[in-house]
Amino acid sequence: MEEDDRTLATRFVAVATIGIAIVSRQLVGQVLEDMRGADQNTVAEETLCALTAATIEAASRGFEARQELAEIVLPVLRDIPKSYVDYLAGARLAAEHDRAMLQAAEAVHVRLERSQAFYDTLSFTSDGCLLETWMGRISPDDIEESAADRLARLDLVHVLETHVWMTETFARHLGGVSG
Repeated sequence: MEEDDRTLATRFVAVATIGIAIVSRQLVGQVLEDMRGADQNTVAEETLCALTAATIEAASRGFEARQELAEIVLPVLRDIPKSYVDYLAGARLAAEHDRAMLQAAEAVHVRLERSQAFYDTLSFTSDGCLLETWMGRISPDDIEESAADRLARLDLVHVLETHVWMTETFARHLGGVSG
């Protein structure tokens, strides 16, 4: 592996991670404000996993011409949800000095693995399948509005489309592909 590939991969992962963090917070905030009965942890975890899956899909397309970069980047992207939880657990551990936070993080890792395995089977580009499924999974049972209608009303498709476009475009740029 050349130093250039490592540098490109590092730049990509840094930008993608920032994008996942920002977009995840935006989506979670909008959803929790709109769906008062939604479980905060479920919304956060499912959003992080769905967004990571969409990011991986975009990066895969963006690095089509540079598979060696995809092989470096994609496994790192897949670890972002667990790394995010580890960071939060570490922050709480530092603040509260409670080592039980580490055990709680392990339980979340198990849930994240299940969610990621589920989202790995979906595609963002196939008629919004990933988004509608995500919305259905995070919605309380008593909501009568369909997932598609809620996505449209909250304008969440645009948020994710922008993130996916930026991720794929940046990967293509770093991979030396124009357009």
